[in-house]
Amino acid sequence: MSKLFTCAYEQGIADGRSQQAVDHKMIGRKDFDHEFGIKVDAPDKVYRDKQGFPKPEGDGKWYAPAVDKWLLNHQNVSN
Repeated sequence: MSKLFTCAYEQGIADGRSQQAVDHKMIGRKDFDHEFGIKVDAPDKVYRDKQGFPKPEGDGKWYAPAVDKWLLNHQNVSN
């Protein structure tokens, strides 16, 4: 029985490693709502001048994982 659990555990580890953890994509202003629940104008009105907020590339799109990481590190949690 122990061998069965060990095999299942090792298979779970292998499956987890084979999955892509971060979706490497660029997003435009209109995608912020779908991706992060942020209204279309918020990147310009609220976030653009915040320290460390990712800057858009030349095509006006943001690297989604960088925005996600910044949002996670700067969220306000209230009780």
